[in-house]
Amino acid sequence: MELTTIQAAAFLQVSRPHLLKMIKAGEFSCRLVGTHRRIKLNDLMGYRAKVDAASTAARAQITQEAEEHGWY
Repeated sequence: MELTTIQAAAFLQVSRPHLLKMIKAGEFSCRLVGTHRRIKLNDLMGYRAKVDAASTAARAQITQEAEEHGWY
């Protein structure tokens, strides 16, 4: 399944211009249908999973540091 840039931006909860910057940066690929971009849903799901994992790891590290300093 493929999504338009508007649909993909809504899926990732980012703006469409930010999504286009992410495509240019190589975060995921797209294909052109005429002048319109299409992005694979699997690519978006993989990207979101990667971002979620990084966020979870960062929260765990912050919590650990807070506990070591007695702030938590």
